[in-house]
Parts: sequence; structure tokens; C-alpha cells
Amino acid sequence: MLPHRMKSVIFDSVSKMPIRYVRPIPFSEADGLVENVYAQVADEFFINGAITTHSVRPPLLAGMWCGGREIVMVDGAFEREIKEALGVSFAQINGCTYCEDMMISVVHGTADHRLASAMRAHEQEGIEDKRTRDLHAWATNYRNPEADIIQRPPFNAEEAPEMFATALMFNYLNRYVKIFFDGTPLNPPFASQSIKTAMFHSFGMELRATVTKRLKPGRGSALLPQAELPADITWAAPNPDIATALARWAAVIEQSAAPDIPERSRAVVTQAIANWRGEDMGLSRSWVEPFLTGLGEAEKAAAKLALITAFAPTQMSDDVAVNFRRHFDGDAAMVSTVSWSAFSTARHIAAWLADAAGDLAAKDSPHVAAA
Repeated sequence: MLPHRMKSVIFDSVSKMPIRYVRPIPFSEADGLVENVYAQVADEFFINGAITTHSVRPPLLAGMWCGGREIVMVDGAFEREIKEALGVSFAQINGCTYCEDMMISVVHGTADHRLASAMRAHEQEGIEDKRTRDLHAWATNYRNPEADIIQRPPFNAEEAPEMFATALMFNYLNRYVKIFFDGTPLNPPFASQSIKTAMFHSFGMELRATVTKRLKPGRGSALLPQAELPADITWAAPNPDIATALARWAAVIEQSAAPDIPERSRAVVTQAIANWRGEDMGLSRSWVEPFLTGLGEAEKAAAKLALITAFAPTQMSDDVAVNFRRHFDGDAAMVSTVSWSAFSTARHIAAWLADAAGDLAAKDSPHVAAA
């Protein structure tokens, strides 16, 4: 096992290998809020580029960490291992290889190598434990609000806020990472799957001490000021710890977006997200153009980046980034735009999952009953 600080520096360096478009503040150069967040991350998880790329807008860094920690890493109705494993299924559906490899490594870190191997092979349907299998089926069907398992999910009313928040967290992360990362750092020589298996096991072993920690709620939320829970996230209200984290994260997302994203761009993207119900946008980017009608050049650049983030982050390419940079200087505006769009889409998804489930307290879910 590597010494703690050496591990943080190495993980930071390796995880940044696929980063594009932005330069995060290095672990060794952090101060202020960034240093405080990095210290928590190093203590309770591991330093990685999916987190550190937010550092160019420190409140967004604190918000993303607050959300991930309080929603996924803190045990609630579900242990963190269950929620972290669901991150693999969300990543696979959303096409985020970096996220998939990162979360498979985390599952290996819990020593559940059988589950990690099954998910790596996309064999969630063969998971032996019915409750776990049903939760993964729920995650992989999130884009189909009419599916029976979405309308009658495998959890009860008390557990629901935690699951909806988990869906929000990973849908945010997958979209954000697909924009700023080109592939995964776990690329073995000659694409050898046996070498990659060894890499997963080695990485997981180094993570074991942190990913098996039992964390108390509130430490992440304490990084940010108090905020009101938005009306579209009131499904989280029955769980005060998660509601607090989401309220504070949502507040810094909006505060960062206001000066960085043109108002008309935000209006166009907000309406597009409100109308979206999980449908694929097609292989080309021709779907983007109708949304841009009537916007100025800078507004188009911001809206295009935000729309791709929301609906088709796998379609991100250098020309979109270059065009955005023509109108907006520095890394911060780009991170704000992507974060705002990813979060706006993720909260919309969580809201439709909550709406589709309806009043769980009044339902007798066969999934729950059979678990």
C-alpha cells in the first residue's frame, strides 16, 4: 500500500492523463477552498480529475464534492457500496468509459470482485441478489419513464430520495466527464484485457482503505453556505442530509452560471431540457442547429456546448471547444457552462424518476415485496 500523500499525488497525476480543454489546479498548488476540498477528498476518497477539473471555479468543486459525498458515499437507507456499484450501470448506459472504469475500480476496492467482473462484462442481469439486480435494472432503464421498473421501483418511499439523488449524481458526473475527458487512464498495453484486470485489482487494492470507510453526513455540506431547496428537487426533502447537500450544490451551480453563460443561451437550453424525455438525438449533430436560431454568435457557442453536454456528450469534439473559446476566455466559463448544463439535465432526470414512481407510500411494489 502506498503512503497516503504519495497515493494522492499519483492518483491525481494518473487521473488527469485523459483530460482535455481545462487545466485543474494541481493537488500540490491548492489553497483556500480548493485546498479544503482536496483535503477532504484525499482523506475520504481519492484525488481524481473528475473532481479536480472543477477547481477552476472553487464553489463548483465544493458543490460537486458535497453532492458526491453526501449522496453516494455516506451510508443511508443504502450502504455506499450499493450506490457506488450503481455508478457502473449509469456510466455504461451513458457511454462514460472513464466513469465506468473508475467505479469498477471502486467496487474492486470493496473486495466484491465477482460483482465488479459481472458489471464489467455488462452482465448485471446475472447478479445473484435480487434486490441488487433490480436496482441495476432500475438504473439502466432510467431513460424510459414508462418502464414498469421505473414506475414501480425496487425501493420504498423512505429509500426513494437516496436513489433519485444517486441517479442525479451519476447523470451529472457522466455528462461532465464525457466533455472534459477523452477516454480512460486505464488503457492497458496492446488493449490486453488480462492486463486491465490486473490494473483494476491493483487500483482497487490501493483504494480499499478509503472506499470502505463509514462516513458521517454533513462534512461536505459544511463547505458551502445554506441555501433553499429548489421546487423541482423537493422529492429530496424527506431526507434532510441529502436535501441540504442538493440545495447548496444547486445554489452554487446557478451562482456560477449567471456571470458565465449568456441569459438567452440559458433560456434556450433550459426549455430544451424541460422538453426532453430521454430520447436519443441521433448520430450527427444536426439536431443542435434548430435550437440556435436567432441567437448571436457568442450565445450560439455557449448554447451548443450546453446542449451537447445535456443530450449527447459523446458528440463533443474539439471544434465545439475552439468555437466556445473564441467568445469566452479561460477555463472557468467552460467549466461553469458544462456543470450548469449537466446538473440541469440530471435534476430533470431525477424529477421524472420521482414523478414516474408517484406516491410510493401508497404502492405495494412487487419489486420491494419480492426482494
